[in-house]
Amino acid sequence: MAGEVVSMINFVYFAIILVFILLIIGFSFANYTITILSSLGMMTLGVYGLINGIETVNNILSMALSIVLVTVGAYIFITGNIEQIGD
Repeated sequence: MAGEVVSMINFVYFAIILVFILLIIGFSFANYTITILSSLGMMTLGVYGLINGIETVNNILSMALSIVLVTVGAYIFITGNIEQIGD
C-alpha cells in the first residue's frame, strides 16, 4: 500500500514538472497547440489535487496549489484560444 502512494506522488510531481516544461516550450516557440494542451494538463492536475489532495503537502497548501493550477490553466487556455481565433 505504501509503495502505491509513493509511486502516485512521484507521478504527480513528474506530471507537474512536465506540464510546466511543455508550457515553457509552447511559449518560447509561440506554439498555441502545445500551450493549450499544457493548460489543460494544469487544469487536470488542479482538479486531481482538489479531489484527492497531494499526500506529502498540508491539506490547505495542496488546496491552494490546486486552485492556483486550475485558475492559471484556465486563464492560459482562454487567452490562448482567443489569440488563436484572432490570428
